Amino acid sequence: MEERKLLKNGYGFLEHTADMGIEAEGASLEELFANAANGLRDLIFGALPAQSELIDVEVSLEGFDEEELLVNWLNEILFLFETRRFVPMVFQVLQVGRNGLSAKISGIYFSDQIGIQREVKAVTYHRLKLEKTQSGWRARLFVDL
Repeated sequence: MEERKLLKNGYGFLEHTADMGIEAEGASLEELFANAANGLRDLIFGALPAQSELIDVEVSLEGFDEEELLVNWLNEILFLFETRRFVPMVFQVLQVGRNGLSAKISGIYFSDQIGIQREVKAVTYHRLKLEKTQSGWRARLFVDL
């Protein structure tokens, strides 16, 4: 795959006929996972108002490999929103290993001040690609809208 310049904020959106994609990159897997999460958040909510007090949620996940961890990580963020109405604002990915991930997500609970731009049903394995590059890591994945 050809090397490209750094994406804005470490992530960008991809067009697809029925779904929408996220392309993310980072110098480390931890940075890549955080940037992919930022992309998912912005895909769903767009720009969020600044908040002074955030609630922290600790996340630990397992997966067969880094690709499965990435999908599990983003689906966990969706799960937190769907079940707890937790809106993620800041992602601190502490560790990504071959079979596990630990992270802290800081955010707020959903309110009338927050709008939803797109309803994402799930992060999928469709055309999922995670690769090591000369400058770090790059991922491409699609979400089911």
